[in-house]
Amino acid sequence: MQTNEATLAPTIPGSSGRPNRTGPEPVAGTDILDGQDIRQAQRATSAVLGTVLAEHGTTSDLWVVLDALATGAVPPERARFVPRLSAALATGPAAVEAMIDQAEAAGLVSIVSAPDGDPRAVRAELTPAGRAQHETLRSAIDHVAGELYAGIPEQDLAAAHRVLTEVTRRADGWMQLWSVTRPAEPAR
Repeated sequence: MQTNEATLAPTIPGSSGRPNRTGPEPVAGTDILDGQDIRQAQRATSAVLGTVLAEHGTTSDLWVVLDALATGAVPPERARFVPRLSAALATGPAAVEAMIDQAEAAGLVSIVSAPDGDPRAVRAELTPAGRAQHETLRSAIDHVAGELYAGIPEQDLAAAHRVLTEVTRRADGWMQLWSVTRPAEPAR
Protein backbone atom coordinates (compact mmCIF):
# COMPACT_ATOMS: atom_id res chain seq x y z
CA MET A 1 0.00 0.00 0.00
CA GLN A 2 1.28 3.45 -0.89
CA THR A 3 1.04 6.26 1.60
CA ASN A 4 1.28 10.00 1.36
CA GLU A 5 4.45 10.83 3.30
CA ALA A 6 3.11 14.25 4.38
CA THR A 7 0.03 12.79 6.07
CA LEU A 8 0.84 9.06 6.37
CA ALA A 9 -2.62 8.47 4.88
CA PRO A 10 -3.15 5.84 2.22
CA THR A 11 -2.96 7.14 -1.31
CA ILE A 12 -6.41 6.86 -2.80
CA PRO A 13 -6.63 5.46 -6.30
CA GLY A 14 -7.40 8.34 -8.64
CA SER A 15 -6.22 11.03 -6.23
CA SER A 16 -3.14 13.15 -6.51
CA GLY A 17 -1.71 11.73 -3.28
CA ARG A 18 -1.20 15.25 -1.94
CA PRO A 19 -2.13 16.30 1.59
CA ASN A 20 -5.79 17.05 2.39
CA ARG A 21 -5.77 20.76 1.62
CA THR A 22 -4.55 21.35 -1.87
CA GLY A 23 -4.19 24.49 -3.94
CA PRO A 24 -3.16 27.91 -2.75
CA GLU A 25 -2.80 28.67 0.92
CA PRO A 26 -6.03 30.00 2.44
CA VAL A 27 -6.39 33.74 2.67
CA ALA A 28 -6.38 34.90 6.29
CA GLY A 29 -9.90 35.27 7.63
CA THR A 30 -11.57 33.11 4.95
CA ASP A 31 -13.24 29.79 5.43
CA ILE A 32 -12.44 26.68 3.45
CA LEU A 33 -14.87 23.78 3.16
CA ASP A 34 -13.95 20.91 5.46
CA GLY A 35 -15.49 17.85 7.04
CA GLN A 36 -17.05 19.87 9.85
CA ASP A 37 -18.92 22.04 7.34
CA ILE A 38 -20.16 18.95 5.54
CA ARG A 39 -21.28 17.34 8.83
CA GLN A 40 -23.13 20.49 9.90
CA ALA A 41 -24.90 20.82 6.54
CA GLN A 42 -25.78 17.12 6.57
CA ARG A 43 -27.11 17.34 10.14
CA ALA A 44 -29.19 20.43 9.41
CA THR A 45 -30.66 19.15 6.15
CA SER A 46 -31.32 15.72 7.68
CA ALA A 47 -33.26 17.43 10.47
CA VAL A 48 -35.32 19.32 7.89
CA LEU A 49 -35.92 16.11 5.92
CA GLY A 50 -36.95 14.30 9.11
CA THR A 51 -39.44 17.05 9.90
CA VAL A 52 -40.93 16.99 6.39
CA LEU A 53 -41.23 13.22 6.49
CA ALA A 54 -42.77 13.23 9.98
CA GLU A 55 -45.35 15.82 8.86
CA HIS A 56 -46.38 13.34 6.19
CA GLY A 57 -46.49 10.40 8.59
CA THR A 58 -43.42 8.58 7.36
CA THR A 59 -39.84 7.87 8.39
CA SER A 60 -36.49 8.25 6.69
CA ASP A 61 -36.29 4.45 6.35
CA LEU A 62 -39.60 4.35 4.47
CA TRP A 63 -38.52 7.30 2.33
CA VAL A 64 -35.29 5.55 1.35
CA VAL A 65 -37.17 2.46 0.17
CA LEU A 66 -39.86 4.46 -1.65
CA ASP A 67 -37.33 6.70 -3.38
CA ALA A 68 -35.02 3.85 -4.37
CA LEU A 69 -37.92 1.97 -5.97
CA ALA A 70 -39.53 5.04 -7.56
CA THR A 71 -36.32 6.32 -9.12
CA GLY A 72 -34.85 2.97 -10.09
CA ALA A 73 -31.73 3.84 -8.09
CA VAL A 74 -31.40 0.16 -7.19
CA PRO A 75 -32.73 -2.91 -9.00
CA PRO A 76 -36.15 -4.02 -7.70
CA GLU A 77 -35.20 -7.69 -7.39
CA ARG A 78 -34.97 -8.25 -3.67
CA ALA A 79 -31.77 -10.30 -4.01
CA ARG A 80 -30.09 -7.28 -5.64
CA PHE A 81 -32.06 -4.49 -3.91
CA VAL A 82 -31.01 -5.48 -0.40
CA PRO A 83 -27.22 -5.59 -0.93
CA ARG A 84 -27.18 -2.47 -3.12
CA LEU A 85 -29.25 -0.41 -0.68
CA SER A 86 -27.29 -1.86 2.21
CA ALA A 87 -24.03 -0.68 0.63
CA ALA A 88 -25.46 2.73 -0.25
CA LEU A 89 -26.66 3.27 3.32
CA ALA A 90 -23.62 1.65 4.96
CA THR A 91 -25.89 -0.62 6.97
CA GLY A 92 -26.43 -4.33 7.18
CA PRO A 93 -28.78 -6.39 5.02
CA ALA A 94 -31.02 -7.10 8.02
CA ALA A 95 -31.71 -3.38 8.41
CA VAL A 96 -32.70 -3.08 4.75
CA GLU A 97 -34.89 -6.19 5.02
CA ALA A 98 -36.61 -4.53 8.00
CA MET A 99 -37.14 -1.35 5.93
CA ILE A 100 -38.76 -3.37 3.14
CA ASP A 101 -40.93 -5.24 5.65
CA GLN A 102 -41.99 -1.92 7.20
CA ALA A 103 -42.89 -0.51 3.78
CA GLU A 104 -44.85 -3.67 2.95
CA ALA A 105 -46.69 -3.57 6.30
CA ALA A 106 -47.63 0.06 5.60
CA GLY A 107 -49.10 -0.98 2.25
CA LEU A 108 -46.55 1.07 0.30
CA VAL A 109 -44.59 -1.83 -1.20
CA SER A 110 -45.66 -5.25 -2.38
CA ILE A 111 -43.41 -8.25 -2.73
CA VAL A 112 -44.05 -9.97 -6.05
CA SER A 113 -42.90 -13.53 -6.69
CA ALA A 114 -41.52 -14.50 -10.04
CA PRO A 115 -43.93 -16.51 -12.21
CA ASP A 116 -41.37 -19.32 -12.45
CA GLY A 117 -40.82 -19.35 -8.67
CA ASP A 118 -37.17 -18.25 -8.92
CA PRO A 119 -36.40 -16.77 -5.46
CA ARG A 120 -33.73 -14.50 -6.98
CA ALA A 121 -36.42 -12.83 -9.10
CA VAL A 122 -38.69 -11.83 -6.20
CA ARG A 123 -39.29 -8.11 -6.64
CA ALA A 124 -40.20 -5.23 -4.38
CA GLU A 125 -42.66 -2.91 -6.15
CA LEU A 126 -44.43 0.25 -5.14
CA THR A 127 -48.16 -0.09 -4.64
CA PRO A 128 -50.44 2.69 -5.88
CA ALA A 129 -50.39 4.03 -2.30
CA GLY A 130 -46.58 3.87 -2.34
CA ARG A 131 -46.39 5.78 -5.62
CA ALA A 132 -48.80 8.41 -4.29
CA GLN A 133 -46.83 8.71 -1.04
CA HIS A 134 -43.57 9.06 -2.97
CA GLU A 135 -45.04 11.79 -5.19
CA THR A 136 -46.34 13.69 -2.14
CA LEU A 137 -43.03 13.39 -0.33
CA ARG A 138 -40.95 14.26 -3.41
CA SER A 139 -43.03 17.40 -3.92
CA ALA A 140 -42.66 18.45 -0.27
CA ILE A 141 -38.92 17.74 -0.27
CA ASP A 142 -38.42 19.61 -3.54
CA HIS A 143 -40.31 22.59 -2.13
CA VAL A 144 -38.15 22.73 0.99
CA ALA A 145 -34.96 22.24 -1.05
CA GLY A 146 -36.03 25.14 -3.25
CA GLU A 147 -36.38 27.30 -0.15
CA LEU A 148 -33.02 26.19 1.24
CA TYR A 149 -31.16 26.86 -2.01
CA ALA A 150 -33.02 30.05 -2.96
CA GLY A 151 -30.64 32.92 -3.62
CA ILE A 152 -27.53 30.76 -3.89
CA PRO A 153 -26.01 31.34 -7.33
CA GLU A 154 -26.24 28.33 -9.65
CA GLN A 155 -22.48 28.36 -10.21
CA ASP A 156 -21.94 28.04 -6.44
CA LEU A 157 -24.36 25.12 -6.27
CA ALA A 158 -22.63 23.50 -9.25
CA ALA A 159 -19.20 23.99 -7.64
CA ALA A 160 -20.45 22.54 -4.33
CA HIS A 161 -21.88 19.56 -6.22
CA ARG A 162 -18.57 18.93 -7.99
CA VAL A 163 -16.58 19.19 -4.76
CA LEU A 164 -18.90 16.95 -2.75
CA THR A 165 -19.05 14.40 -5.56
CA GLU A 166 -15.26 14.28 -5.68
CA VAL A 167 -14.93 14.03 -1.88
CA THR A 168 -17.46 11.19 -1.91
CA ARG A 169 -15.60 9.41 -4.72
CA ARG A 170 -12.32 9.72 -2.84
CA ALA A 171 -13.82 8.60 0.46
CA ASP A 172 -15.41 5.59 -1.23
CA GLY A 173 -12.04 4.80 -2.84
CA TRP A 174 -10.30 5.12 0.49
CA MET A 175 -12.81 2.79 2.14
CA GLN A 176 -12.37 0.23 -0.65
CA LEU A 177 -8.61 0.43 -0.31
CA TRP A 178 -8.80 0.22 3.47
CA SER A 179 -11.11 -2.80 3.38
CA VAL A 180 -8.62 -4.64 1.14
CA THR A 181 -5.42 -3.63 2.92
CA ARG A 182 -6.34 -3.53 6.60
CA PRO A 183 -5.08 -6.37 8.71
CA ALA A 184 -7.61 -9.00 9.66
CA GLU A 185 -9.08 -8.54 13.11
CA PRO A 186 -7.54 -10.89 15.64
CA ALA A 187 -9.64 -13.86 16.69
CA ARG A 188 -11.14 -13.53 20.13
